[in-house]
Amino acid sequence: GRRGVLDTAEPETAAAVKRTVTIYNKVRPFMLGDFYPLFAHDASEGAWYGYQFHRPDLDAGIAVIFRRDKSPEATQAVHLRGIDPKVRYEVVFEDSGEKKTEQGRSLAALPVSIPSAPGSAIIYYRRMK
Repeated sequence: GRRGVLDTAEPETAAAVKRTVTIYNKVRPFMLGDFYPLFAHDASEGAWYGYQFHRPDLDAGIAVIFRRDKSPEATQAVHLRGIDPKVRYEVVFEDSGEKKTEQGRSLAALPVSIPSAPGSAIIYYRRMK
């Protein structure tokens, strides 16, 4: 017989949906914060674009960054805003799971690599206690 509408998802699709929901739940609290574009507006397919949500009350936030289809650069320096240059932050890269500790002043030119074009990166940061 035919399968019902609700049980047709392939395991890979179900896993992708679960991952998307997990990331959304991690990102959602930051959407209440200050919003900053991270690059000058450029609609060309060779440009990177992205934005940052910063929660001053938590001294934490996220950056969501996109490398467009025809962008030749695999790495860009990203200038995060609302950061205290004198304190240390934990920085976590969603895709690799890499965690590092950076001085706030380093987040004014944080190197972000996106190997594939198009591609994207999500970065979380928070002030260390």
